[in-house]
Amino acid sequence: MEEKRRVTVNILGVSYNIITDEDPAKVEAIAQYVDNAVKTTKAAAPQMSSNHAAILALMNTTEELFATRELLEAMKEKEEDFEKNLESVKQAEELKLELANADNRMKTLKNKAEKLQVENIELKDMLDEYKDKYNALRTEYELNRRNLNDLQSKFLENQIELVKVKKSLIDVQE
Repeated sequence: MEEKRRVTVNILGVSYNIITDEDPAKVEAIAQYVDNAVKTTKAAAPQMSSNHAAILALMNTTEELFATRELLEAMKEKEEDFEKNLESVKQAEELKLELANADNRMKTLKNKAEKLQVENIELKDMLDEYKDKYNALRTEYELNRRNLNDLQSKFLENQIELVKVKKSLIDVQE
């Protein structure tokens, strides 16, 4: 904390000693402002006493203070609105980025889906081809099985015939 100092100021020709820790130049500027405000008020109505002029100057200065406070409050509200809008803009930018990322992911997934559809069609074609081959092999198998059965039947018939012929030969030789 700064050290307290004595600053002498002059308002309407009267000297005042002010003890303050503020910058002396600032205190002198405030005193000059007050002196000018009172002199301006007194100049508007010269018959007015210095006390009345000081009160009216104080009222005018207080009115300015209130107006400044209202302006400051309005500025703070605008700043808050600006901050909210800025936050909304940031959120919108983030959402826009997320949307772009989602769009890229969607395009990637769409490309993968298209590739999978092509692969699925190719696999389906291969499956159809294998089914055709299977059916052809099955038909060939069934035909070969029937032929084998026919050949086995003929073989069995031939063996029976051979046995009969052997028996006839044996009967003839005896």
